[in-house]
Amino acid sequence: MERPDISEFVHPTLSNQCALGTRMVVLQAKNQKGVYVHKALIKDEAGGCTWSCFPSTTVRSFVEYLYQGDYNPPPITSTYLGGWDKSVEDFSDDYKEIFLTHAQLFILSRYRNELSLANLCLERLEEAIVEAQSDSVESLFVRNMRTLIEYSYSPHCYGLGDGVWEELQKAVCRFLVSQKGWLLEKPGSGLVGEDSQLTKDLLTMFINLSIDTDKLRMEAERKCEALKTELAQSKSAKKKKRQALTTSISVKKCEELNAYRMVL
Repeated sequence: MERPDISEFVHPTLSNQCALGTRMVVLQAKNQKGVYVHKALIKDEAGGCTWSCFPSTTVRSFVEYLYQGDYNPPPITSTYLGGWDKSVEDFSDDYKEIFLTHAQLFILSRYRNELSLANLCLERLEEAIVEAQSDSVESLFVRNMRTLIEYSYSPHCYGLGDGVWEELQKAVCRFLVSQKGWLLEKPGSGLVGEDSQLTKDLLTMFINLSIDTDKLRMEAERKCEALKTELAQSKSAKKKKRQALTTSISVKKCEELNAYRMVL
């Protein structure tokens, strides 16, 4: 990802002063920890949330993106699953913090009008979910998904409006809908009843998917029929052309034969 040239960023009121020349401000995070950043890099607020709605790790990731054009999620941790000898098989990759980092950073970036970062967060969240399902023990993956669902469906920054949280909820639902077979089995089936709104969203997405599938099927059938008609017309046209050519050849031969007889 291309690193932004912050030397070209200017102060909103001092057009001849670059971002690095502006004063440093402290962003007070949820856990009372401050994160420093040059004031010119911070855009105007877009909602009623404050920095204190988010943990310092999320705020640091946001600031990291402002300076670097990218952010690093926390490393994958290893969780003990309860085996008696604590062998390698008793541990599994835990994606809980990774899920929450992407989700929280998405909400924060939408709040601060950093839309490119918001899109990146959703993309990485969806990739992390797929990766976690592949790498984690299923019971732990379900636990991590439950945490993500709880965060997504328990909005705590209402100044943004419902639409922002719905974007995050749809990202979660898209994965669950893609795993519809898994959702019918345990332990995946336990996620469906976690939240009534989640159940409604899943049902809506399933219905829309069914409608879209029907539309695609009908369009495919229409194109198939059109192709059949086109082939039939082409075949008929070729047949008529052959018949006309045969008739023309026969007439010509008759004329040649008559001419030959007249000579004789």
